[in-house]
Amino acid sequence: MEQLKLRPVENQKMYFQIIHTIIEMIREGRLTYGQKLYREHELVDMLNVSRPTLREALRVLEFLGIVTTRPRRGIIINDPAHRDGYFPLEMILTFEKTDKQDLFELRRAIEIENAGNAALRSTDEEMEELKAIDMELETTAFETDVFEALHRKFHLHISRCSGNNLNFRLLNSVMVLINRQVSNVYSELSLHDQETVRRSHRAIASAIIARDKERSQELMRQHMNFEPMIEVMYRLP
Repeated sequence: MEQLKLRPVENQKMYFQIIHTIIEMIREGRLTYGQKLYREHELVDMLNVSRPTLREALRVLEFLGIVTTRPRRGIIINDPAHRDGYFPLEMILTFEKTDKQDLFELRRAIEIENAGNAALRSTDEEMEELKAIDMELETTAFETDVFEALHRKFHLHISRCSGNNLNFRLLNSVMVLINRQVSNVYSELSLHDQETVRRSHRAIASAIIARDKERSQELMRQHMNFEPMIEVMYRLP
């Protein structure tokens, strides 16, 4: 079996090098997703490292959701398609201060595109779920905590309907920050502006259900650029 020689990197622990090497092997297809179980001794031979050092790397990779270790059975490479977000990004965003304008611009770029694609690509089943969410928007009292949960559900479902898994997982990864921002802004709006936001959600849902791509995108653009929300966002610390 071919041995992989790890190049020494200054001030970097060996198990970090192993992590980078394993990730590269996954990208190149030398380690595969699915039900194939790799044994510790097999990876030790492939990487030409000690078993304790490999175990350190595997603990980190398991924490990141990249592998699953099964005692007395082996190590499996997890398929990223089975995750709804990017855990490393979620961790970074948890501890790193994110500029509110950066977050807003990222969200706007993703969600306008998602609305148009959802109108074209939604399955019949996804459309039925969107109709159910639309009914919730009509009948649910909009206290701030209720709004936060329904807002997340609405926007993530549109992202799922768009058929772009990368967009969906990226949006899901930053949704905790988006929800925090939207919740803070929404609570500062007048009752009239809160109702406008509510009607805006329903209009977007109706356009997607009608499979009108251009109108779906335009309504999402108007929703994202709703001036009272933007004014409050920039006023808040």
